[in-house]
Amino acid sequence: MKLISLSKLDLALIWKCAINHYDNKCVRSINKGNFIYGWKIAIWNCNKDFNLNATFRELDLVLKILEMYPYVMTKSKRAVQCQLLSKKIREMIILANKVHPKEVILE
Repeated sequence: MKLISLSKLDLALIWKCAINHYDNKCVRSINKGNFIYGWKIAIWNCNKDFNLNATFRELDLVLKILEMYPYVMTKSKRAVQCQLLSKKIREMIILANKVHPKEVILE
């Protein structure tokens, strides 16, 4: 498990990209009972950025989901935010692996 900090805007960007994704696994991740849906429930009940536990696979899938931003984001400002979010998640994965290299979860 890795600790990830997301804002409501971060989640909204992930959600929009997931809804429009070509891969059914990415689309299903926002369905009730799946991990991004769970993140939404946790974040929406909080008034600030929220720290979540995520597996390497979940973070990897979020990066795949965010690859859709050029196709679904019509405003350049949102596209830049998606790029920054992707970078933030990649950096979290790298940092988590440096801090706990033997705890990388390969499900």
